Amino acid sequence: MKILYVAHEGKMGGASKSLAVLAGHMAEKGHDVTVLMPFEKCELKEQLARTPQIHTVSLFYSWWQYPARAGKVTSLAFIAGYALNWIAKLRLLWKFRGTRFDIVHSNSSVINIGAFISRITGAKHVWHFREFGEPDLGTRYIMGKKHSMNYVAKRTDRVIYISRAIQKYYGSWLDEKLGVVIYNGIGVDYLQMKEPEDSCRDGKVHFLISGALQKGKGQECAIEAARILRERGITGYEVVIAGRNINQYQTVLEDMVHRSHLEDQVSFAGFVTDMAALRRKSDVELVCSDREAFGRVTIEAMMASNPVIATDSGANPELILPDRNGMLFSCGNARALADCMEACIREPGKVWRMGQEAYRFASSGFSSEKNADLIEKLYIRLLQEKV
Repeated sequence: MKILYVAHEGKMGGASKSLAVLAGHMAEKGHDVTVLMPFEKCELKEQLARTPQIHTVSLFYSWWQYPARAGKVTSLAFIAGYALNWIAKLRLLWKFRGTRFDIVHSNSSVINIGAFISRITGAKHVWHFREFGEPDLGTRYIMGKKHSMNYVAKRTDRVIYISRAIQKYYGSWLDEKLGVVIYNGIGVDYLQMKEPEDSCRDGKVHFLISGALQKGKGQECAIEAARILRERGITGYEVVIAGRNINQYQTVLEDMVHRSHLEDQVSFAGFVTDMAALRRKSDVELVCSDREAFGRVTIEAMMASNPVIATDSGANPELILPDRNGMLFSCGNARALADCMEACIREPGKVWRMGQEAYRFASSGFSSEKNADLIEKLYIRLLQEKV
Protein backbone atom coordinates (compact mmCIF):
# COMPACT_ATOMS: atom_id res chain seq x y z
CA MET A 1 0.00 0.00 0.00
CA LYS A 2 1.00 3.59 -0.61
CA ILE A 3 0.19 5.49 2.61
CA LEU A 4 0.37 9.20 3.43
CA TYR A 5 0.28 10.23 7.09
CA VAL A 6 -0.64 13.85 7.78
CA ALA A 7 0.82 15.29 11.00
CA HIS A 8 -0.62 18.24 12.89
CA GLU A 9 2.52 19.39 14.72
CA GLY A 10 6.29 19.31 14.63
CA LYS A 11 7.11 18.61 18.26
CA MET A 12 7.10 15.10 19.69
CA GLY A 13 3.87 15.18 21.64
CA GLY A 14 1.91 12.02 22.36
CA ALA A 15 0.11 12.04 19.00
CA SER A 16 3.38 12.49 17.11
CA LYS A 17 5.05 9.68 19.05
CA SER A 18 2.17 7.40 18.05
CA LEU A 19 2.45 8.54 14.43
CA ALA A 20 6.21 7.95 14.27
CA VAL A 21 5.90 4.43 15.68
CA LEU A 22 2.96 3.53 13.44
CA ALA A 23 4.71 4.85 10.32
CA GLY A 24 7.80 2.85 11.26
CA HIS A 25 5.85 -0.38 11.60
CA MET A 26 4.08 0.17 8.28
CA ALA A 27 7.41 0.77 6.57
CA GLU A 28 8.79 -2.41 8.13
CA LYS A 29 5.77 -4.29 6.74
CA GLY A 30 6.83 -3.21 3.25
CA HIS A 31 4.35 -0.40 2.64
CA ASP A 32 5.36 2.78 0.83
CA VAL A 33 5.10 5.38 3.62
CA THR A 34 5.22 9.18 3.39
CA VAL A 35 4.66 11.62 6.26
CA LEU A 36 3.49 15.16 5.56
CA MET A 37 4.23 17.71 8.30
CA PRO A 38 3.71 21.48 8.62
CA PHE A 39 7.32 22.37 9.47
CA GLU A 40 10.68 21.78 7.78
CA LYS A 41 12.85 21.70 10.89
CA CYS A 42 11.14 19.93 13.76
CA GLU A 43 11.45 17.10 16.28
CA LEU A 44 9.11 14.84 14.29
CA LYS A 45 11.23 15.04 11.15
CA GLU A 46 14.37 14.25 13.17
CA GLN A 47 12.63 11.22 14.67
CA LEU A 48 11.41 9.92 11.30
CA ALA A 49 14.89 10.33 9.80
CA ARG A 50 15.93 7.34 11.91
CA THR A 51 13.82 5.15 9.60
CA PRO A 52 15.26 5.73 6.09
CA GLN A 53 12.35 3.92 4.40
CA ILE A 54 9.96 6.70 5.45
CA HIS A 55 9.66 9.63 3.04
CA THR A 56 8.90 13.07 4.48
CA VAL A 57 7.36 16.18 2.97
CA SER A 58 7.32 19.56 4.75
CA LEU A 59 4.76 22.17 3.73
CA PHE A 60 3.05 24.64 6.03
CA TYR A 61 -0.69 24.30 6.68
CA SER A 62 -2.81 25.35 9.63
CA TRP A 63 -5.38 23.80 11.96
CA TRP A 64 -9.11 24.08 11.44
CA GLN A 65 -9.43 24.56 15.18
CA TYR A 66 -8.14 27.39 17.35
CA PRO A 67 -7.02 27.39 21.01
CA ALA A 68 -9.82 29.35 22.65
CA ARG A 69 -8.05 29.53 26.02
CA ALA A 70 -4.84 30.99 24.59
CA GLY A 71 -6.13 34.54 24.25
CA LYS A 72 -7.61 36.65 21.48
CA VAL A 73 -4.36 37.34 19.62
CA THR A 74 -3.38 33.66 19.42
CA SER A 75 -6.90 32.64 18.44
CA LEU A 76 -6.97 35.21 15.63
CA ALA A 77 -3.57 34.00 14.40
CA PHE A 78 -4.90 30.45 14.08
CA ILE A 79 -8.04 31.66 12.31
CA ALA A 80 -5.94 33.73 9.88
CA GLY A 81 -3.65 30.76 9.29
CA TYR A 82 -6.61 28.56 8.41
CA ALA A 83 -7.92 31.21 6.01
CA LEU A 84 -4.57 30.98 4.19
CA ASN A 85 -4.76 27.21 3.82
CA TRP A 86 -5.79 27.77 0.20
CA ILE A 87 -2.11 28.47 -0.47
CA ALA A 88 -1.18 25.10 1.03
CA LYS A 89 -3.85 23.44 -1.11
CA LEU A 90 -2.41 24.95 -4.28
CA ARG A 91 1.07 23.77 -3.32
CA LEU A 92 -0.29 20.30 -2.54
CA LEU A 93 -2.02 20.14 -5.92
CA TRP A 94 1.37 20.76 -7.51
CA LYS A 95 3.33 18.52 -5.11
CA PHE A 96 1.08 15.49 -5.46
CA ARG A 97 0.12 15.87 -9.13
CA GLY A 98 -0.11 12.42 -10.67
CA THR A 99 0.39 10.73 -7.26
CA ARG A 100 -2.02 7.98 -6.25
CA PHE A 101 -2.10 7.14 -2.57
CA ASP A 102 -4.15 4.19 -1.34
CA ILE A 103 -4.62 5.65 2.13
CA VAL A 104 -4.42 9.19 3.50
CA HIS A 105 -4.34 9.06 7.30
CA SER A 106 -4.94 12.31 9.22
CA ASN A 107 -3.23 11.94 12.58
CA SER A 108 -5.43 14.36 14.54
CA SER A 109 -8.88 15.90 14.67
CA VAL A 110 -7.39 19.43 14.72
CA ILE A 111 -6.47 19.37 11.00
CA ASN A 112 -8.61 18.77 7.93
CA ILE A 113 -6.03 19.15 5.16
CA GLY A 114 -5.88 15.34 4.84
CA ALA A 115 -9.48 15.27 3.61
CA PHE A 116 -8.47 17.57 0.74
CA ILE A 117 -5.46 15.41 -0.14
CA SER A 118 -7.56 12.25 -0.19
CA ARG A 119 -9.88 13.87 -2.73
CA ILE A 120 -7.15 15.05 -5.11
CA THR A 121 -5.27 11.73 -4.97
CA GLY A 122 -8.28 9.37 -4.99
CA ALA A 123 -7.27 7.78 -1.67
CA LYS A 124 -9.36 6.39 1.15
CA HIS A 125 -9.31 8.78 4.09
CA VAL A 126 -8.78 7.65 7.69
CA TRP A 127 -9.21 10.31 10.38
CA HIS A 128 -7.61 9.69 13.79
CA PHE A 129 -9.55 11.38 16.60
CA ARG A 130 -7.13 11.60 19.52
CA GLU A 131 -8.68 14.59 21.31
CA PHE A 132 -11.93 15.67 22.92
CA GLY A 133 -11.19 19.17 21.70
CA GLU A 134 -12.63 21.87 23.91
CA PRO A 135 -12.86 19.74 27.11
CA ASP A 136 -9.17 18.75 27.08
CA LEU A 137 -7.23 20.98 24.65
CA GLY A 138 -9.49 24.01 24.91
CA THR A 139 -9.84 24.13 21.12
CA ARG A 140 -12.89 25.09 19.08
CA TYR A 141 -13.74 24.51 15.43
CA ILE A 142 -13.28 27.66 13.37
CA MET A 143 -16.31 26.78 11.22
CA GLY A 144 -18.39 25.66 14.20
CA LYS A 145 -18.90 22.17 15.62
CA LYS A 146 -22.02 21.22 13.62
CA HIS A 147 -20.63 22.29 10.25
CA SER A 148 -17.27 20.62 10.99
CA MET A 149 -18.81 17.31 12.04
CA ASN A 150 -20.92 17.29 8.87
CA TYR A 151 -17.70 17.83 6.93
CA VAL A 152 -16.04 14.90 8.74
CA ALA A 153 -19.00 12.65 7.97
CA LYS A 154 -18.77 13.46 4.27
CA ARG A 155 -14.99 13.53 3.85
CA THR A 156 -13.72 10.45 5.65
CA ASP A 157 -14.07 6.72 5.14
CA ARG A 158 -13.34 5.78 8.74
CA VAL A 159 -12.69 7.51 12.05
CA ILE A 160 -10.31 5.88 14.52
CA TYR A 161 -11.10 6.74 18.14
CA ILE A 162 -8.32 6.12 20.66
CA SER A 163 -10.77 5.23 23.44
CA ARG A 164 -14.40 4.41 24.10
CA ALA A 165 -14.65 7.74 25.94
CA ILE A 166 -13.72 9.60 22.74
CA GLN A 167 -16.14 7.49 20.72
CA LYS A 168 -18.96 8.27 23.16
CA TYR A 169 -18.16 12.00 23.09
CA TYR A 170 -18.50 12.21 19.29
CA GLY A 171 -21.38 9.73 19.17
CA SER A 172 -24.06 12.40 18.95
CA TRP A 173 -22.34 13.96 15.93
CA LEU A 174 -21.01 11.07 13.87
CA ASP A 175 -22.62 7.82 12.75
CA GLU A 176 -21.55 4.87 14.90
CA LYS A 177 -20.73 2.84 11.76
CA LEU A 178 -18.16 5.45 10.70
CA GLY A 179 -15.92 4.87 13.72
CA VAL A 180 -13.83 2.17 15.34
CA VAL A 181 -11.96 2.15 18.65
CA ILE A 182 -8.25 1.26 18.39
CA TYR A 183 -6.17 2.01 21.45
CA ASN A 184 -2.79 3.66 20.99
CA GLY A 185 0.21 1.37 20.81
CA ILE A 186 3.40 1.85 22.80
CA GLY A 187 6.81 0.60 21.64
CA VAL A 188 8.63 -2.24 23.37
CA ASP A 189 11.43 0.16 24.32
CA TYR A 190 9.17 1.34 27.16
CA LEU A 191 9.07 -2.11 28.77
CA GLN A 192 10.87 -2.40 32.12
CA MET A 193 10.27 -5.37 34.41
CA LYS A 194 11.26 -4.27 37.90
CA GLU A 195 12.59 -6.49 40.65
CA PRO A 196 11.27 -6.31 44.25
CA GLU A 197 14.37 -4.46 45.40
CA ASP A 198 13.65 -1.73 42.83
CA SER A 199 10.44 -0.78 44.61
CA CYS A 200 10.25 1.96 47.27
CA ARG A 201 13.98 2.33 47.73
CA ASP A 202 15.32 4.27 50.73
CA GLY A 203 12.07 3.75 52.61
CA LYS A 204 10.18 6.27 50.49
CA VAL A 205 7.51 6.02 47.82
CA HIS A 206 8.59 8.03 44.79
CA PHE A 207 5.64 9.53 42.90
CA LEU A 208 6.05 10.90 39.37
CA ILE A 209 3.71 13.15 37.41
CA SER A 210 4.85 13.76 33.83
CA GLY A 211 3.48 15.76 30.94
CA ALA A 212 3.38 19.35 29.74
CA LEU A 213 3.21 21.84 32.58
CA GLN A 214 -0.09 23.58 31.93
CA LYS A 215 -3.58 24.05 33.30
CA GLY A 216 -5.71 20.95 33.03
CA LYS A 217 -2.84 18.50 33.54
CA GLY A 218 -3.38 18.52 37.30
CA GLN A 219 0.05 19.36 38.69
CA GLU A 220 -1.61 21.75 41.16
CA CYS A 221 -3.76 18.90 42.47
CA ALA A 222 -0.64 16.77 43.01
CA ILE A 223 1.09 19.57 44.92
CA GLU A 224 -1.98 20.12 47.08
CA ALA A 225 -2.14 16.37 47.81
CA ALA A 226 1.51 16.50 48.89
CA ARG A 227 0.63 19.36 51.27
CA ILE A 228 -2.25 17.35 52.73
CA LEU A 229 0.04 14.36 53.31
CA ARG A 230 2.53 16.46 55.18
CA GLU A 231 -0.32 18.01 57.16
CA ARG A 232 -1.19 14.46 58.23
CA GLY A 233 2.36 13.99 59.45
CA ILE A 234 3.34 11.72 56.54
CA THR A 235 6.78 12.39 55.07
CA GLY A 236 7.88 9.08 53.54
CA TYR A 237 7.36 10.19 49.98
CA GLU A 238 8.68 12.32 47.13
CA VAL A 239 6.80 13.90 44.22
CA VAL A 240 8.72 14.63 41.01
CA ILE A 241 7.07 16.86 38.40
CA ALA A 242 8.49 16.39 34.89
CA GLY A 243 7.50 18.08 31.66
CA ARG A 244 7.88 20.86 29.16
CA ASN A 245 7.20 24.31 30.66
CA ILE A 246 4.26 25.85 28.77
CA ASN A 247 3.77 29.63 29.05
CA GLN A 248 5.97 29.73 32.17
CA TYR A 249 3.42 27.70 34.14
CA GLN A 250 6.24 26.13 36.15
CA THR A 251 6.65 29.48 37.94
CA VAL A 252 3.07 29.20 39.21
CA LEU A 253 3.70 25.66 40.43
CA GLU A 254 7.03 26.54 42.06
CA ASP A 255 5.36 29.41 43.91
CA MET A 256 2.71 26.98 45.16
CA VAL A 257 5.43 24.62 46.43
CA HIS A 258 7.27 27.47 48.13
CA ARG A 259 4.15 28.84 49.85
CA SER A 260 3.37 25.37 51.22
CA HIS A 261 7.01 24.78 52.28
CA LEU A 262 7.16 21.56 50.27
CA GLU A 263 10.68 21.93 48.86
CA ASP A 264 11.76 18.68 50.60
CA GLN A 265 8.84 16.72 49.17
CA VAL A 266 8.27 18.18 45.68
CA SER A 267 10.86 18.78 42.95
CA PHE A 268 10.88 19.71 39.26
CA ALA A 269 12.80 17.65 36.70
CA GLY A 270 12.08 19.91 33.71
CA PHE A 271 11.77 18.49 30.20
CA VAL A 272 13.18 14.95 30.39
CA THR A 273 14.59 13.16 27.34
CA ASP A 274 15.37 9.90 29.16
CA MET A 275 12.03 9.01 30.73
CA ALA A 276 13.08 5.37 31.11
CA ALA A 277 15.79 6.36 33.60
CA LEU A 278 13.37 8.58 35.53
CA ARG A 279 10.76 5.84 35.66
CA ARG A 280 13.31 3.36 37.05
CA LYS A 281 13.65 5.69 40.03
CA SER A 282 9.86 6.08 40.40
CA ASP A 283 7.38 3.77 42.12
CA VAL A 284 3.94 5.20 41.34
CA GLU A 285 2.82 7.61 38.63
CA LEU A 286 0.09 10.22 38.90
CA VAL A 287 -2.27 11.18 36.07
CA CYS A 288 -4.27 14.15 37.38
CA SER A 289 -5.58 15.55 34.09
CA ASP A 290 -9.11 16.89 33.87
CA ARG A 291 -9.85 14.55 30.97
CA GLU A 292 -7.50 12.15 29.18
CA ALA A 293 -8.53 11.08 25.69
CA PHE A 294 -6.52 7.88 26.08
CA GLY A 295 -3.63 8.13 28.51
CA ARG A 296 -0.41 7.36 26.67
CA VAL A 297 1.51 8.35 29.81
CA THR A 298 -0.61 5.86 31.76
CA ILE A 299 0.39 2.93 29.54
CA GLU A 300 4.03 4.06 29.38
CA ALA A 301 4.06 4.07 33.19
CA MET A 302 2.53 0.61 33.39
CA MET A 303 5.02 -0.74 30.88
CA ALA A 304 7.72 0.46 33.29
CA SER A 305 6.08 -1.57 36.09
CA ASN A 306 4.71 1.56 37.77
CA PRO A 307 1.09 1.48 38.95
CA VAL A 308 -0.94 4.61 38.19
CA ILE A 309 -3.16 6.77 40.36
CA ALA A 310 -5.46 8.58 37.92
CA THR A 311 -8.57 10.72 37.80
CA ASP A 312 -11.86 8.95 37.21
CA SER A 313 -12.52 10.98 34.04
CA GLY A 314 -12.00 10.51 30.30
CA ALA A 315 -10.50 7.18 29.28
CA ASN A 316 -8.77 6.51 32.61
CA PRO A 317 -11.50 4.09 33.86
CA GLU A 318 -10.91 2.02 30.71
CA LEU A 319 -7.25 1.52 31.66
CA ILE A 320 -7.18 1.48 35.47
CA LEU A 321 -8.31 -1.66 37.29
CA PRO A 322 -8.71 -0.32 40.87
CA ASP A 323 -6.30 -1.89 43.37
CA ARG A 324 -4.95 -4.16 40.62
CA ASN A 325 -2.84 -1.96 38.34
CA GLY A 326 -3.55 1.38 40.00
CA MET A 327 -6.20 3.52 41.68
CA LEU A 328 -8.81 6.07 40.66
CA PHE A 329 -9.77 9.28 42.46
CA SER A 330 -12.37 11.98 41.86
CA CYS A 331 -11.09 14.51 39.35
CA GLY A 332 -9.79 17.64 41.07
CA ASN A 333 -10.18 16.17 44.57
CA ALA A 334 -6.72 16.60 46.15
CA ARG A 335 -7.83 14.97 49.40
CA ALA A 336 -8.96 11.83 47.54
CA LEU A 337 -5.61 11.79 45.72
CA ALA A 338 -3.80 12.14 49.04
CA ASP A 339 -5.77 9.15 50.37
CA CYS A 340 -4.58 7.00 47.45
CA MET A 341 -0.99 8.17 47.90
CA GLU A 342 -1.15 7.48 51.64
CA ALA A 343 -2.38 3.93 50.97
CA CYS A 344 0.74 3.36 48.83
CA ILE A 345 3.04 4.85 51.46
CA ARG A 346 1.58 2.72 54.25
CA GLU A 347 1.64 -0.49 52.20
CA PRO A 348 4.70 -0.52 49.89
CA GLY A 349 4.15 -4.21 49.16
CA LYS A 350 0.92 -3.26 47.44
CA VAL A 351 2.86 -0.88 45.20
CA TRP A 352 5.04 -3.77 44.02
CA ARG A 353 2.07 -6.07 43.38
CA MET A 354 0.14 -3.44 41.44
CA GLY A 355 3.27 -2.63 39.44
CA GLN A 356 3.59 -6.24 38.31
CA GLU A 357 -0.06 -6.37 37.26
CA ALA A 358 0.36 -3.03 35.47
CA TYR A 359 3.28 -4.44 33.48
CA ARG A 360 1.30 -7.52 32.43
CA PHE A 361 -1.79 -5.48 31.53
CA ALA A 362 0.04 -2.92 29.39
CA SER A 363 2.52 -5.21 27.66
CA SER A 364 -0.15 -7.70 26.60
CA GLY A 365 -2.79 -5.30 25.32
CA PHE A 366 -1.15 -2.06 24.20
CA SER A 367 1.91 -2.88 22.14
CA SER A 368 2.69 -0.81 19.06
CA GLU A 369 2.80 -4.01 16.99
CA LYS A 370 -0.80 -4.83 17.92
CA ASN A 371 -1.87 -1.28 17.13
CA ALA A 372 -0.19 -1.39 13.71
CA ASP A 373 -1.72 -4.78 12.88
CA LEU A 374 -5.23 -3.53 13.69
CA ILE A 375 -4.79 -0.38 11.63
CA GLU A 376 -3.30 -2.31 8.69
CA LYS A 377 -6.33 -4.62 8.72
CA LEU A 378 -8.57 -1.56 8.72
CA TYR A 379 -6.75 -0.19 5.65
CA ILE A 380 -7.18 -3.50 3.84
CA ARG A 381 -10.92 -3.63 4.63
CA LEU A 382 -11.39 -0.08 3.35
CA LEU A 383 -9.58 -0.84 0.08
CA GLN A 384 -11.77 -3.92 -0.41
CA GLU A 385 -14.98 -1.93 0.02
CA LYS A 386 -16.86 -1.02 -3.14
CA VAL A 387 -16.71 2.63 -4.11
